[in-house]
Amino acid sequence: MEISRLGDAGLKIKTKNVTVAVDPTVKADADVVISLDRLLSLNTKDKEGVKLLITGPGEYEVSGLSITAEKVGQDVMYRLDDESFGLILASSRIAASAKEEEGEQALVIKLIEPIQTGLLDSYIQDVCVVFGTQENLPKESPEIKRASKINLRKLDEFKGSIVILAKE
Repeated sequence: MEISRLGDAGLKIKTKNVTVAVDPTVKADADVVISLDRLLSLNTKDKEGVKLLITGPGEYEVSGLSITAEKVGQDVMYRLDDESFGLILASSRIAASAKEEEGEQALVIKLIEPIQTGLLDSYIQDVCVVFGTQENLPKESPEIKRASKINLRKLDEFKGSIVILAKE
């Protein structure tokens, strides 16, 4: 599973068989589109070829990728699992509700509002990945790393870190 930025505030998650776009603000070649930011309007005309558009709670499956979407307050938290790797996907508004389950290597947080680095340090997953607009990203510190993409198969250099996904 590979995680990279998509445009200014979106994300692309690529598995062996499926490409997922999260809150795309640019045209995305994706099988699945997920709406994480409830305030962001997804332009459906740019979603030609998309097999699944997820905007709310439920259980979904596309080409071996299992997606569970759970309502938390006004937002939705997602768990993605492709049998080899798993991750939790949430906005900063509900990130504190994320609880690790077996098989999840990463917590991926879209920073819709600023978040304290101390809160990010408290997650148990192998790596905490954050993305969002520049003004919401945490300030530089020794425990924060930057990368243009992360491959969950090769986490050694990022294990135990907070990683800001930077644009390529």
